[in-house]
Amino acid sequence: PKVEIKPTDRLDFGEIFLRNPDTLGIQLINNSDRRQILGITLNEEYKVLATYKVEPESGIIEKNSAAHIQVTLTTKKLGDITLPLSINIIGSNNGLPHILNIIAFSTGPKVDVGSKEVDFKDVNVL
Repeated sequence: PKVEIKPTDRLDFGEIFLRNPDTLGIQLINNSDRRQILGITLNEEYKVLATYKVEPESGIIEKNSAAHIQVTLTTKKLGDITLPLSINIIGSNNGLPHILNIIAFSTGPKVDVGSKEVDFKDVNVL
């Protein structure tokens, strides 16, 4: 059975603010005349870097139709983040999951200091 996954290899969140959830979608297109069973495997191994939630985590893709999955990412560390997302479609890809990489660049507040000097003027000392 043929199921097309869009995007095919990576879900790029781009720049995402630290601890601020962001959501992107994945489209699964079933081009066959059979219903397909879908399951997402969540990987807890990377929870130090970031966490993600997937809705729905499982379901059925009707024949000749599409299903949409929402992935919500929350980063916990600054910098480049890459996490694997395993999409299991029963009866396709020789039983192996399709791996989609979740990619993001986690940023925090940007502080711009206008002056390099601080002038306290006259300070009374006790």
